[in-house]
Amino acid sequence: MISTRDYFFYWLNKLNLPETTIKQSVKYADGKYTVTLSSKKLAKDVFLEVPVLGAKFSDNFFTLLPGKKKVIEITAPELKAKERTAITVKHLRETY
Repeated sequence: MISTRDYFFYWLNKLNLPETTIKQSVKYADGKYTVTLSSKKLAKDVFLEVPVLGAKFSDNFFTLLPGKKKVIEITAPELKAKERTAITVKHLRETY
């Protein structure tokens, strides 16, 4: 898959998005973390953060549909399996 697009035909600040919790599981390896995300409800504009300057994400800032899983790879030489660097996951509904 090269690309997907989800359309919302209304202003984002006017959407009545559901409150949801994103479940995450992480496989830790030196230089690469593999994060699997899922949610029971729609999670719009999901984004991940790590406190590592220059970390690369296979995808970031996306819509997580209910019942679907999304796998994200985070790569950086500073990521170590034993240290388990914190990963923060947020979505649009958490901002208001």
